[in-house]
Amino acid sequence: MPTVTSRIGDTLFPIGIATGAAFCNRHTERTELAQNILAGSHTWIMGIRRFGKTSLVSQVALELGRKRNVKVHTESVDLFVVHNITTLDKAIRDAVGRLTAQFVPKRRKAMEALLEIFDAFKPKVTLGSKGISIELFTAEPSAASINEVLLALDRAAEAYGRRAVLILDEFQQIALIDRQHAIEGAIRNVAQRTKATSFVFLGSERTLLQQMFENRKRPLYKLCRRLNVGRIAAEHYHAYFADAAKARWQKQLRDDAAERILEVTDRHPFYVNLLCLELWRHRNPPKPADVTALWDSLLEKERHEIHLALSTLSTNQRAVLAALARRPTSRPTSKEFLAAAGMAASSMNQAVDVLLAKDFLRRDEADVYEVIDPLVKSYLSR
Repeated sequence: MPTVTSRIGDTLFPIGIATGAAFCNRHTERTELAQNILAGSHTWIMGIRRFGKTSLVSQVALELGRKRNVKVHTESVDLFVVHNITTLDKAIRDAVGRLTAQFVPKRRKAMEALLEIFDAFKPKVTLGSKGISIELFTAEPSAASINEVLLALDRAAEAYGRRAVLILDEFQQIALIDRQHAIEGAIRNVAQRTKATSFVFLGSERTLLQQMFENRKRPLYKLCRRLNVGRIAAEHYHAYFADAAKARWQKQLRDDAAERILEVTDRHPFYVNLLCLELWRHRNPPKPADVTALWDSLLEKERHEIHLALSTLSTNQRAVLAALARRPTSRPTSKEFLAAAGMAASSMNQAVDVLLAKDFLRRDEADVYEVIDPLVKSYLSR
């Protein structure tokens, strides 16, 4: 039967959202996001899939909720499952209802004011053992309806002296169901007028989000402060590993073992946690050979998924990805790299563009093209 200490890794290295003791540093990003929220600015969070964007927002919401001198309330709405204006409208109305319920006092006059603010949405307020429940309704789901319910949220937050934060996750889904950008226009209209509400936008499709927020022809252009979420610095991971090792084994983790963890995972947060979750279940602190063996085991387990992912690419795209896995470069169209890949410059450029758009590649701070997924990189390198 697993002991309490053997389960510490499950707590400190979660595969899902990481908050509290499981959250590793990101002090700069946390500070910036919190400042945006408190100042009433809206934020677009830019980052690779599974790099910890949702964990960052959740951690900041947790920290703001603990502050005594501010009254900040947050609610998240996952737009991944919305497929038309009706489901989108309902998802946002439900989130607004949950968010408002957090800050409405249980007094009759407070309820009367709430009913007046949301009168157009025929609010149904229920008092139960778990607190207040607010349901909002509309006869005609539309961009106009979304505009009005978000403005009502802001009026309510201002009336009760609170700051409301609405987190819109998988926000790129809106672009897929609204080709005319009417919903984007409605959100911009609200965001420019809010006094007590901040919006946080994030998602897993970087290319679509960039088009939404960086294309000057789109309604959301220049609406938000952009917050980049990258890899966690090695020194921060070393400090985190040291505390986690002490909690698990009452011993130090060898520096070369920590370095090996960061080397094979490329400091990709999801894979750091996936690897360490298993390593911290061992009876003793791992050695570099243990890290390598476990990484190879994960590679074998995920081989089928890697094949499926690579099967979506053309022959040229797979060849370029393999070449960059073995030899990352900032100049993929140099004579040497083209010769090694056996490809013309035009074909190289086309392949790189597709790989960037599909999140197989990224350009790091030094403009070097690198394979994002460390398991894919390990597979192709071999």
